[in-house]
Amino acid sequence: MSYGRQTQGGPNAKGVTILRILQFCLAPSFGGLEINMCDLTRWLASRPDVELAVGFTSGTRVAEKLGELPVPQIAFSKPCGKLPLRPAWRLARWITQHEIDVVHVHWKKDLPLVALAKRLARRPFRFVHTRHMNLPG
Repeated sequence: MSYGRQTQGGPNAKGVTILRILQFCLAPSFGGLEINMCDLTRWLASRPDVELAVGFTSGTRVAEKLGELPVPQIAFSKPCGKLPLRPAWRLARWITQHEIDVVHVHWKKDLPLVALAKRLARRPFRFVHTRHMNLPG
């Protein structure tokens, strides 16, 4: 199965594969992980081969930093629990609607939500997690 969309023409005659990436972090704080995620998100937004979307918790510094980007956004009112059925359904529908190819998760507590959304979504997508710290827990 291939991910992304092949464009006709584009910057070169061969065309460009465009990936739709959802950068996802519901962390309520703002430290190294969140700063790294915001920097990576801004860099991805500048790339011609990426159509970016962002997911965050409303009212956080991540929302403040990324909410101004002119990209599709999904906001949650609070971080989700251990069995986030309702938020997973919402995320799965949003991913399907926006034809997301890759969901990049940064905060480990978001893993159950995105894993459940992957099972519920009506389209396949890649699920990537970046581990930011090597501390146990």
